[in-house]
Amino acid sequence: MAIVPPTERCYGYLEKGFAYEFYQTDKNKQLVSWFWTDDEFVIPTSPYSKIVLSCDAEFYELPYGDTFRSLRTYEGDRAYYYFTRARHKLQIAERISDIQYASPFKNYRKLRQKKPQVFDYASEEQIASFLNITVSELRGFMFKHRVSL
Repeated sequence: MAIVPPTERCYGYLEKGFAYEFYQTDKNKQLVSWFWTDDEFVIPTSPYSKIVLSCDAEFYELPYGDTFRSLRTYEGDRAYYYFTRARHKLQIAERISDIQYASPFKNYRKLRQKKPQVFDYASEEQIASFLNITVSELRGFMFKHRVSL
């Protein structure tokens, strides 16, 4: 996968493929915070995170300056932008709530339901990091999930 340099703000539209966001710890460990799949806007949740795109990603970058020129000019673009940002803020609030109040297994099932493509792209380590569990716990969830199908 190609890493978008952290000095570049990565805003854009992921038409096809996969992307994820992570934070680098001082111990050189990646903490995965977000996954994007087909037909989603990639909006970083923090200026301190890094975005990784899959090699097959069809990603259309939305340069910051061009985006805001367009928003000043076209009212329809402005309304869509506000809608997209508001939806993203709600998704962030939901993610925070899931981290705080939902069990890791419930978050695993939710990820399986809402974004099954993640399991085709992300490594077990990345998924475990996203769920804040160990890889062995993840394997246990995956086994339980297969048995319950």
